[in-house]
Amino acid sequence: MNKKMLHRVISFFMILIFVLSFGSIDSRAESSDYTIVVNVTQNVVTVYQGGQPVKAMTCSTGTYTPRSGTYRTSDKYTWHYLVGGVSGQYCTRITGQILFHSVPYTRFGDNSSLEYWEYDKLGTSASLGCVRLCVEDAKWIYDNCARATAVTFVTDNTMPLGKPATYKISSMPDEFKGWDPTDPADNNPWKIYANSACFDARYYADNNPDVKASFGYDEKMLLNHWIRNGIREGRRASNEFDVRYYKSTYADLRAAFGEDNYAYVRHYINNGKRENRKGSENNIDESEVEDLIYNGLSYAPIYDYDYYIAHNKDVYNAFGDNEKAVFNHFINNGMKEGRQSSENFNIKIYKNNYPDLQKAFGDDLKKYYVHYLTNGIKESRKATVDVGKSSDKIPSENSQNSDNTSQVTTKEGIDYSPVYDYDYYIAHNKDVYNAFGDDREAVLNHFITYGMKEGRIAKETFNVSVYKDNYADLRSAFGDDTKSYYMHYITYGKNESRKCY
Repeated sequence: MNKKMLHRVISFFMILIFVLSFGSIDSRAESSDYTIVVNVTQNVVTVYQGGQPVKAMTCSTGTYTPRSGTYRTSDKYTWHYLVGGVSGQYCTRITGQILFHSVPYTRFGDNSSLEYWEYDKLGTSASLGCVRLCVEDAKWIYDNCARATAVTFVTDNTMPLGKPATYKISSMPDEFKGWDPTDPADNNPWKIYANSACFDARYYADNNPDVKASFGYDEKMLLNHWIRNGIREGRRASNEFDVRYYKSTYADLRAAFGEDNYAYVRHYINNGKRENRKGSENNIDESEVEDLIYNGLSYAPIYDYDYYIAHNKDVYNAFGDNEKAVFNHFINNGMKEGRQSSENFNIKIYKNNYPDLQKAFGDDLKKYYVHYLTNGIKESRKATVDVGKSSDKIPSENSQNSDNTSQVTTKEGIDYSPVYDYDYYIAHNKDVYNAFGDDREAVLNHFITYGMKEGRIAKETFNVSVYKDNYADLRSAFGDDTKSYYMHYITYGKNESRKCY
C-alpha cells in the first residue's frame, strides 16, 4: 500500500472515530437569558430566567463534579460516548469532560438500553463528575440553553423550587425498565401506555383513593404507580379499559396470556382496540351516546344530559360539555348513587311506591332504573308522584298538593297539620329534601326537632314570624322560644281563630 493510500485510510478511520465518539454536534449559538445553578450537595439543578427561578431538575453529581465556580456551556451532542464504554443522550458540555447528559445507556443510540439501576440513583451522588438528568430534563437544556449559558456550582442548601420527585424503575417489567420514562421517543413503552385508551390519570386517581392520597393528580407518579403496581393488581385506570373485564370476556386471550395482566393491556393497545374488542363493560361509543343506548337499552325516558348536569354540579365540574363522559358517569355511578337525571323519573318515589320492587331489589338502586325502562313504563307505574296523588309532578316551590291521603303529620299523639305540610316543607327547604327525600317520617321528625326551633315555614297558612308579631301576650309568654309559638297555635291558636299569615 503506497503512502497516499495509507494516508487516506488513516484519515477515514479518524473521521469515523470522531463521529462515533461525539455523535452529531449541534453548533447553534442563539442567545439565551437562562442561567443554571447546580447544587452539588442537594443534587438539584435550578434554571433561572431574568434572575428568577423557573425550572427545577433532580440530578446526580459525583466525585469530580466542580464544587464552585461558573462555567460556560459549549458543545452539544444528541448521543455521546461516556467514560466506561457507555453513552448518553442530549449531552451539553459544561467544562472539560463535565457534561449535562442523560443517565447512561449500555448501547450507543439504543434508547431501550438504559442503565436502570443508575436511573434509580437520580437525586443522589452517583456519577464520576458529569451531571446526570432524566432525558426530559437533559433535552430541555439541550434545546433551550444556547452555547455560553452560565452554569454555576454551589454546595449550600438552596433549592428555591424544591427537588422534584423521581421514578424508581428497577422493579418494573422488562419492557419498561430499559427505557427512561421521560424519553419522548415514539416507541417508548412508557409513552405508548400513557397515551393509550387504557390510562387516564384523573380517572385513576379518582377511582383509587389510596393512590390519590399518595400522589394527588401528579400524572407522572400516577403513571408510574399504574405500570409498577396497578396493572399487576388489576386496577382500572380508564373508563374504556378494565383488565378484569377484558380477561373474563375473551377466552382466546385467557388461553394465550393466563394471569399476565400486562399482556392483556398490551394486547388491547396493539390489537384489541383495532379489532373492535370491547375493553370494559361500561365502554360506550359515540353512537350510543347520541341515541342514549347502553347494552341495547334506551335510557332516553329517564336521562337528559342538560337536566343531569344542572342538578349534579360535581358531574359538570368533572366532565363539562363532554356528553359521552357525562352519560358514562350516569351509567357507571349515577344510577348506583340514586341520582336524578330527568324530571320524568325519581328513583326515591319509584322505590317507595312499590313494595314488590323493594322486596325484589332491596337497596340495589340501579335495578329500579332498569326495571322502569324494561317493565315499569309498560305497566304504567308511577315514577314522579306518590301512588294516590293527583299530580304527576315533583313538588315545586309554587305548588302544594292538597291530597293529604299519604301525609304523615302525627307524632306521639300530636297532629302537626295546622302548621306542617310535607310537600310545602320540602319545596321550601331544599336541604331537608336533599337529606331525607321522600322519607316522610324523617322529614316530619326534622320539622319537630329542628324546623320549629329554627322558625322554618312548613305550611302556606302558618308563618311563625307573623304569629309572633301579631300577639303581645304570646311574646310575653314565650319570648324567643320559637317552637312554643307553633305548639300554641296547634293547641289553642287555630281554635281561637288567631291570625298567622
